[in-house]
Amino acid sequence: MNSDLLPPSARLTESGEFRSKTSGNKEVYLVDDNADYRNLARRIFTEFLPEYKLQVFERGQALYQHLMLVSANTYKGRMPGLILLDLEMPGIDGLNLLKLIRQRLNTKNIPWKTLPVIILTNDTSNDQAVNCYNAGATSVISKPSDLKEQTEMFEVICRYWLGHHMPY
Repeated sequence: MNSDLLPPSARLTESGEFRSKTSGNKEVYLVDDNADYRNLARRIFTEFLPEYKLQVFERGQALYQHLMLVSANTYKGRMPGLILLDLEMPGIDGLNLLKLIRQRLNTKNIPWKTLPVIILTNDTSNDQAVNCYNAGATSVISKPSDLKEQTEMFEVICRYWLGHHMPY
């Protein structure tokens, strides 16, 4: 992924480092029903992006239940800073989960309507993308097919949304 796509404040410096704020105590939540993809994401974050805390969920319902816990005023753990959703999952799919996040969760400690939620998919049609954006997706991105591109995609997404362009 090319860092020229990012605003100047989030681009790579001459030494190859990103100029951005750090993620602080924000977590990245990834929801994907594919065990291989979840394992790949864990490996990428562990080996290449250790500055970001990744929490994975197998199903949309599992994430939604966790978000209800996080939304409680008594919750003292790390807060989500970015949510990555697989579009096509059994049960609550990415689009319906996105709608639940944007419309139903309402707490003072997390601005759910502006929290970055990125839809990841293997097959994006224009209609799917429009539906996702209409539901409140921050972005809709096709999943890369190889490790290097996948790593670069996660890195750019995290550095941008958990660094330079934090909405809160």
